[in-house]
Amino acid sequence: MACGAFPSALVLNPDFPPAVQYQALCLSALGRRAEAVRVSRRAVETIRQPLRLSTLAIVLAQSDSVEAARLLSVELLAVGARAPLDRGLVFRIYAALNDRDRFFASLEQAIGDRSYQVSYLPLDPVLDPVRADPRFAQMLARAGLPLQTSRGPAR
Repeated sequence: MACGAFPSALVLNPDFPPAVQYQALCLSALGRRAEAVRVSRRAVETIRQPLRLSTLAIVLAQSDSVEAARLLSVELLAVGARAPLDRGLVFRIYAALNDRDRFFASLEQAIGDRSYQVSYLPLDPVLDPVRADPRFAQMLARAGLPLQTSRGPAR
């Protein structure tokens, strides 16, 4: 896994949003969930912006802090009511929560809005909890994406 690259990137720029986001998601995927939450919380305390809120909500959901993750999803939707919001940030939270109905409703919006996050549907491990739902394959087809892809060696 490419988790080793994040410390180097963060030395160059400790607040670089993609590096912070992927470091937290990588730590969570490795089962280092408390560390992932700590990294995400620190990022949100520094700059409270949608990408960071979404990442924190995802790692909280993966850490079984479901209520905290849901509260952040509500906050993120409130941000979206005041300013443009990439709906991809929202459907990923619902996937991590395994809230399938909200996931598919948000994904529908993201496809309609042409969110760049949609292009990662076949590969994004955050979406694994909802991947087996038959609606997932239908949404992949609707977005014009392949039904099956390989994410590399089994973990």
